[in-house]
Amino acid sequence: MELGAAEREFHRALDLSPSSAAVHHYYGEHLLRAGYLEEALAEGRIAMELDPISPHSAQFVARALYYLRRYDDAIDELQKALHLHPSSGISHQLLGLVWLARSKTYAEGVSESELARKFMEADPCVTSQVGDAYAVTGKSKESARRSGPTAGGFRRLCAGAPGGACLPRPRRSGAGV
Repeated sequence: MELGAAEREFHRALDLSPSSAAVHHYYGEHLLRAGYLEEALAEGRIAMELDPISPHSAQFVARALYYLRRYDDAIDELQKALHLHPSSGISHQLLGLVWLARSKTYAEGVSESELARKFMEADPCVTSQVGDAYAVTGKSKESARRSGPTAGGFRRLCAGAPGGACLPRPRRSGAGV
């Protein structure tokens, strides 16, 4: 795996601070964006071992699992994170996306998306996600009402990511994708 200068710098940071959850987390983010999904997940798991109450590490692991389409595992991770941090809008947003991605669990997806919006009112991607969640349930009027008049522009802004959310999309196909 050759990822250039960034890869070398992450390895240097890991050599200097092997017990830093933040370094493992951000290295995992780097790997995820490069499409190395399994490797990213492994780094996220290390970060969680080093800092088991970090909502950021749990959210990252859940995102990696989402991209790997391991939805049940992602749900488990997010529910653990929400047990520790129940007002985490990002965890609710991710959980909503996972429920929607599973199909046939749209009610849960709508519910979690609404909770995310409660905690992250000003976030246009969450607003768009709520509208999209209603749209997949066939409630187009509710979708338009919940999304607001400018949601279409936000959907275009966020459309590059799976589920229409503002999440980075891996550029390479990894295992399980």
